[in-house]
Amino acid sequence: MDVETPDLRDAFSAGWRRDSVTAEQEDVLAWFFGAKLRADENRFREVQLNIVDESTFRQLGSNSAYGLPYLDEWWATNA
Repeated sequence: MDVETPDLRDAFSAGWRRDSVTAEQEDVLAWFFGAKLRADENRFREVQLNIVDESTFRQLGSNSAYGLPYLDEWWATNA
């Protein structure tokens, strides 16, 4: 995953390494995961409504972010 925003890139790096993620990085990751989940939910609903076909849905969604080790910690406190 190519991350161009420096704050998000730094937060992702810390999250991948499971280093101590700072409070600021937690905020950045929380915003990112919240936005990512919402976008994926919207795409899913578009498939259900036949607005987008499944092959387009698969092309639009990049799920590599869900492999971030820090996501487990975030999910435990935010889901």
